[in-house]
Amino acid sequence: MKKTVPAILLLVSLFWNMGCSKNHYDTPLQGKPAFIKDTSALLFKLIPLAANHIKIQFLYPHARTLQKLIFKKDTTVLGSYSIGTGGNNSYTAEINFPFDSTKQYTIQVQTNAVSDTIYQYTLPTYSPVFRSAYHYQKILSLNQSMGVNGMDISPSRNYLFITDDSSNILITKRVSLQTYAVDTVSTRLYTFPVRAVSDSELLVQYGTYQNRLLGYDSMALMRYNIRTTQSQFIDWTSNNYGRISRIKNNRVLITAPNPISNGGFTSLNNLSDGSKVTYTANQIYFPQIREANFEAIYNNNFLVNPISGSFVALLPNTATEGIEFFDSTSQYTVTSHYLVDNVSSASYIYTGYIAVYSNLNKVYQSESLTGRVFYIPRAQQIKNNTLLFYQYFDYDTAYHTDGYYSLNLATKNVTLLQSDNSSPYYTIDFLFDDTHIYSVRYDGVYVLVKQ
Repeated sequence: MKKTVPAILLLVSLFWNMGCSKNHYDTPLQGKPAFIKDTSALLFKLIPLAANHIKIQFLYPHARTLQKLIFKKDTTVLGSYSIGTGGNNSYTAEINFPFDSTKQYTIQVQTNAVSDTIYQYTLPTYSPVFRSAYHYQKILSLNQSMGVNGMDISPSRNYLFITDDSSNILITKRVSLQTYAVDTVSTRLYTFPVRAVSDSELLVQYGTYQNRLLGYDSMALMRYNIRTTQSQFIDWTSNNYGRISRIKNNRVLITAPNPISNGGFTSLNNLSDGSKVTYTANQIYFPQIREANFEAIYNNNFLVNPISGSFVALLPNTATEGIEFFDSTSQYTVTSHYLVDNVSSASYIYTGYIAVYSNLNKVYQSESLTGRVFYIPRAQQIKNNTLLFYQYFDYDTAYHTDGYYSLNLATKNVTLLQSDNSSPYYTIDFLFDDTHIYSVRYDGVYVLVKQ
């Protein structure tokens, strides 16, 4: 004989089972509850903008879209935020909240509903980190930065020369690093690359010489005085393949025209008397002339003595890193190493670390992390065994903080000094003293003053 269960018991049993189920639902969507499905890790990048303000960027190359961010403390919902979409599968959300650095928070991200299902991603537990040791001041705006080759520091360190691309017109400006005054050098010169000979002189390239149009790949390297507007011929150089070092002790390393067909000749030119030391391709392979170093002249990982033209080894033969800069006072050589792994045409993965050498011996090496890029401020002196550096991180499944750090080479301790929100595409810094950082970025020139 079958036993009949009262209807009220069936309803109670149904609600009890729903309450105990591991499945959870969002607010009704078009009259139907949306099932929330917890799924795998999400690539993100968290940027602290202030002590109470963070921006989170997400990389989500899937058919669904990210729509909502839920911010929690334990199980308590502290806020719900909409997620905006950008190009290249990127999404962004911002949270303004009085964060407590002693607390931990939970961040969950939800997609739109498809077939009544919402995907939910839970990020690792977040502990707020924000540091502010510097005051930022923008002293020059740029329409389009020309990169490291479009700027230089005068040997006196009094001026920054920089070329801005404004509607395809190259405008070269001079910025005083004492008063921050800006004056325009010229809107007519073909001043790329920019090399500063003095506070009032630049090395510039011309495609014509004595009213004659030069042949393929040939350029006339001229010494141009911005006060008199007069030019003096220095040497012939390459337009397409050439490299020009920075100027050290009034010497500059330049590549001759047509380096591929003529054997790759390079010369170390003395700008005082016109004499020069000439090298073959076996001595200097022209792509290895370092153009982004301002404190010395380098041939790959060798220091070029600007007086004699001889080479000085700064790294052991077994080193795989590349020189970032050499501090002649402390005798430390700071290097970086990047390993790129192209797994497929759709992925681009790289790892990076820095290492420091002293008298050919490695005294420090950082951890090698995926998506990590270092920017070492140029012209700095390593005092009290302390190195200042900037590091940027790509999207990851863990929290990282972009910004300026100090490394104590004696204790090996790394300390975050300044949280930063710069672009990964271009940053170059100069550190002439302990209180100012001059930072050239894609949108302008900044001075960071220690507070």
